[in-house]
Amino acid sequence: MTKDEVLKQALEALEEPHPGVRTSFTDAITYREKIEKAVIAIKEALAQPEQEPPKNWTKEALRRAGFDRPARTPKRQPLSDELIDHLGYVYDVPSSLRSPFARAIELHHGIGDKT
Repeated sequence: MTKDEVLKQALEALEEPHPGVRTSFTDAITYREKIEKAVIAIKEALAQPEQEPPKNWTKEALRRAGFDRPARTPKRQPLSDELIDHLGYVYDVPSSLRSPFARAIELHHGIGDKT
């Protein structure tokens, strides 16, 4: 598998809604198996060496191929209140603790404001 295929597989597995505690055992097992396959594929893809640009390329050819672009990490955004509520529901977190708990985790990871 190419790295793109691996990442697409992982994305599909991670975008699938978690079956939650209110679904059948079979659905939960199927979901877990998809996540485990995605994790294995990601680890294998990360173990592959990075592609190096050809030695005889000119600076212009390297620029056009995208080898001169620095990797950009998008700025992390806080979770929406709706998503926090949904995750709290799925994982059976009391509603009074959902938002403060999520915001504390975000703050610890440098996401959001310290207000």
